[in-house]
Amino acid sequence: MGRDKRFIEVDGISLIEKSIRLLESVLGERPALVGDNLNSHLFGDFEILKDAIADKGPVGGLVSCLRHCDAEWALVLPVDMPHLARSEIEALLQSADEHWDVIALSFKGWVEPLVALYNTRTVAFWAERLNKGELALYRGIERLRTKVVNARDGSHRLMNINTPEDLASRAQIED
Repeated sequence: MGRDKRFIEVDGISLIEKSIRLLESVLGERPALVGDNLNSHLFGDFEILKDAIADKGPVGGLVSCLRHCDAEWALVLPVDMPHLARSEIEALLQSADEHWDVIALSFKGWVEPLVALYNTRTVAFWAERLNKGELALYRGIERLRTKVVNARDGSHRLMNINTPEDLASRAQIED
């Protein structure tokens, strides 16, 4: 994108604020923010977790999240999916079951590992993958007991913004 995606505005609100509001509306509390370069001056009211190992992508953040989570499940969301809806997150939360290690949102067989619940008992598995440099989340969830929850409102809910073209095409999608 050439700039920090967290601060790109969609419908007059930054992507990070949009994600925070979604999580607060579903959870009823402030979420923890995970990342290597989160400025505490901008996010002072939030618990900020550094990635377990810097510059290792989502697995580094996931390990840190799982290590600090006080609950059985950690809800993981990316900042760059502005179409995620409360109903999708609630569907994940309602699917929590001790028989699964991961519960991920999917659309027509495509699983999105960054919109998922991760059981905290999997922290050692993810830490081992991180230490070995095995950084693809989808390869990890293939080895775990993963339940797939189908997106209720269509594939656009899982559309992320990675390029200026994605941002431009996003304007043509209505929530």
